[in-house]
Amino acid sequence: MATGLLKRSAAFIVCILMLLQLFACVPEERQTASDGPAAASAEPSAAASAEPSEEPAAEPSNEPSEEPSHEPAETPAQTEEPSEEPTPAPTSTPKPTNTPRPTADPRYPYMLYVEKGSFTLTIYGIGSDKQYSKVVKRYRISHGGNRTPTGNFVLSRRERWHPFSGGDNGYAQYAVMYNPKSDPTGWTGLFIHGPMYRSQDPNDLWPRYYDGEKAIGGENTQGCLRMVVEAAKFIYDNCPKGTPLKIENGSPRNTKSKDVPPRNGLKHDPTDKEAADRP
Repeated sequence: MATGLLKRSAAFIVCILMLLQLFACVPEERQTASDGPAAASAEPSAAASAEPSEEPAAEPSNEPSEEPSHEPAETPAQTEEPSEEPTPAPTSTPKPTNTPRPTADPRYPYMLYVEKGSFTLTIYGIGSDKQYSKVVKRYRISHGGNRTPTGNFVLSRRERWHPFSGGDNGYAQYAVMYNPKSDPTGWTGLFIHGPMYRSQDPNDLWPRYYDGEKAIGGENTQGCLRMVVEAAKFIYDNCPKGTPLKIENGSPRNTKSKDVPPRNGLKHDPTDKEAADRP
């Protein structure tokens, strides 16, 4: 009987142990069962938080964002591309024009303008613009090259016949002296005048000073301005003392004049209306 009791006690203890073991395993299984899906879903988060990101976090920068701004961008100013050829340096030479345009003085109805390069004297009258802009006449002249000064002058004394001495002695009709504007009354010995004559006779023309070796239209004076009688007489009669005269080197205004009229063997200037028409 005692043996049976022991067997029953042992069996009871084994059952108790089995029950204890069973109850001990149930929470763990439940926890495992409940943790399974959660753990599966949580693992990526953990992994994501544990592992470093493939792209580094953006750091602050002073450079502008690459994304376009909503505000309109300022249009950069257009810069002219440099020319392939260099820009020519400025020059003080006046641009060619048909007229010098100083303001006219009503006391002097004409202005005289000489271009040594083209051997041309232009007589300007007062135009509608109140300037010396109206071309009245143009004449071929001789001058003295460097002996004829350039600049601004005024007319002064005048002589019906002016004697010349030194070299070839002779006479010129309708001689008018010109002076620097700064010294309008001094003696210069420089005249605007007609062709040379052997004597004070309009029919005693010296041909070499008209259409000969010292013909009108060359550098062959001592500084005077020599021209046909018609031109010299017009200045003598119509351009009073103080009339402005400008003389320039070269031909900055591109003035041109015709050759002097042919003499055809006559002993007087063919433009001289007062001379006798005889050979």
